[in-house]
Amino acid sequence: MSGTERAERKRGLPPVRMVGAPWGVWDVVSKDIRTTGVALAATTLGRWAEDRPVEPRVRTLLGRDLPRYTAMEDGVVRERFAASRVLLRCVVAAAIGVPPGGVDIGYHLSGRPYARGYDQVDISLSHTGDIILVGVTSRGRIGVDVEPAGRAAEVAELDRHICTPPELAAVNEGPAEERPARLLRIWMLKEAYSKALGQGLRFSFTEFGFAPAPPRGSRGAVRGDTVAAGPGAAVLCGRDGAPVDASAWRFHSLDLEGGMLAAVALQYLPTGSSEDIRGGTVVNRATARAIWGTRAG
Repeated sequence: MSGTERAERKRGLPPVRMVGAPWGVWDVVSKDIRTTGVALAATTLGRWAEDRPVEPRVRTLLGRDLPRYTAMEDGVVRERFAASRVLLRCVVAAAIGVPPGGVDIGYHLSGRPYARGYDQVDISLSHTGDIILVGVTSRGRIGVDVEPAGRAAEVAELDRHICTPPELAAVNEGPAEERPARLLRIWMLKEAYSKALGQGLRFSFTEFGFAPAPPRGSRGAVRGDTVAAGPGAAVLCGRDGAPVDASAWRFHSLDLEGGMLAAVALQYLPTGSSEDIRGGTVVNRATARAIWGTRAG
C-alpha cells in the first residue's frame, strides 16, 4: 500500500456513536480518533434524562459554563445546554485520554468552542430539538451540523438564500418530492463548512456550493486527484458550479437514527495527526495542575 493510499484510508469517517452522556462507549470513541483522527458522538435529551448524573456532578462537569447554566430559566433549554456541554467534555476527554473534569471548554469570539490547553484537537458542537452532535478531530479542522429530516419543508422556502444557481438548477431537475430533502442536505453541508471555518451564518451560502463526489476510486475533477468518496460524500464547488481546489477537505452527509440527519466538514492540515494525542503525553501533569488545579488530575 502506497503512502497516499494509507493517508486516504486514515481519512475515513467513523460511525456516529450514540451515547448517554456522561456514560458511553468512550473506549470506542478513543479508538476512532486514534485510527482515523476523527470522533463523532451524539445523544438525545431522552438518553440524557435516563443517564443524567446527580446535580452536583453536572455542575462540576459544566466547569466555566456553570454560570450560563444557572442563569437559564427555561428548564428544557437548561437541560439541552447541560447535556451538550457535558457530552462535549466527555468526547474530548475520551479523545485525549484525560478525565472529563480535566477538560476546560473556552469559546472564540464567534462562539466556536475549543479545548483550553489542548490545541492538538479541534471540536465542533451542534444541537437541535432533541439531539446533540459533537465532532472532534486531531487532523485539522472540523464542523458538524445536525437537523431533523422533518425540517426539510421549512428550509425549502429559503432555496434562493441557500443555493448557488447551479445547485438550484440541479435540485429543480430532480424529482419534486425529493427537492426539500436535497435542499436540507445542502444547507447542512454549508452549515458544517462555515462552522469549520469559524464563520457561522456570516458566510454567504450563495457564494459556494456542493455537488455529489465521484464514486470511490474514480478520478476527481480537481487536479486529477483520486477522490475516496463514499455514500453521502460531496465536493466543494464555486458559485459557477465548478469544483474548486479543496483536496484537503472532506464533506459528508449522514443519516442518523430517529429520522435525524448530520453533516460533517473536515479539513486535513499538514500539522494534524492521528498519532498519540493523549493529554498526558502533551502537557506535563504537574504544570497542568499548577495552571488548572486538581481538575487536571
